[in-house]
Amino acid sequence: MNLCIEDLPFIQNSFTIDPSVPLENHYASMAQHLAHEYFHHYQGAHALDRGLDHQADRENPETTVQAPRWWIEGAAVTFQNAWFQSNWESLSFLTEPSGVSIAGVSDTRTYKRVRRSIHDTLPDGERRDRDCAPDWYMTSADNLTITCDGAMLANAFIAYRTSYKTPWIDIPQDYYDLEFGGAIEKHLDLTEQGFYDAFNAFIRSGDPGDEPPPGWAPPKGPVAAYADFLQIIPEDD
Repeated sequence: MNLCIEDLPFIQNSFTIDPSVPLENHYASMAQHLAHEYFHHYQGAHALDRGLDHQADRENPETTVQAPRWWIEGAAVTFQNAWFQSNWESLSFLTEPSGVSIAGVSDTRTYKRVRRSIHDTLPDGERRDRDCAPDWYMTSADNLTITCDGAMLANAFIAYRTSYKTPWIDIPQDYYDLEFGGAIEKHLDLTEQGFYDAFNAFIRSGDPGDEPPPGWAPPKGPVAAYADFLQIIPEDD
C-alpha cells in the first residue's frame, strides 16, 4: 500500500507562498502534484515484490529492478504535465491552463535552457544550482542521484527516439523480468553506455537555440490515444 499525505497549508499554498497567485492556481498545482505522486505509485507497483530503485538495497542492487532516479522523476514529470494538459478543462475551478506548472522536462523552455547551460551560452548571472555544467556528461552516476536537470531530459529523448509509450508503459511493463537496463536495450536497441553516448551526443548537437525535435513533447489530446495504460502486457506473457 502507498499513501500520499499532504497537510492543509501545503494544499492551500502549494509550491509558492506568493499571495498574488490565485487560489485556483494552487489547486491546479496540487492536481499536477497528485498526478506525479500517483505515477510513482504506478512505477513501484510494476516492480512487484522487487524494489524499484537502487535506494532499496544499495549493497545488493540486483534484488531491485534498478530504476534510475532520472527516469523515476523525469517520467513522472512528463506524465503529470501531459495529464494536466489533456484534463485541465475538467477541473471546475480552472478557466485556463496558462501559468500553472510545477516542473518541466519536455517543454521548449527547459530544452533550450539545458542545452544553453551545456553549450556554455547561459550567462553566469542566469545560472542556477541545478543547471548542468559544460563538462557534464550523463553517466551511471545519474542513476543514483540526479547530478543536474539535464539528466531528466533523457525521458523525452527516449520518447523522441520511440514514443511516450516507451518510458511510460513499455519500460515498467518489462523491468520486473529484464531490469531497467534490459528494458532500455529491448526497446531502444542500445546498451546502457550506448544510451548515455547517444543522449550526450544529441544534447550537444546543433545550435543551443534550436527548437525541440518532433516527438520531444507528448502529443496533444488524451493520453490514452498514444499511451494506453490499460493494455499493459507483462514480459513473460
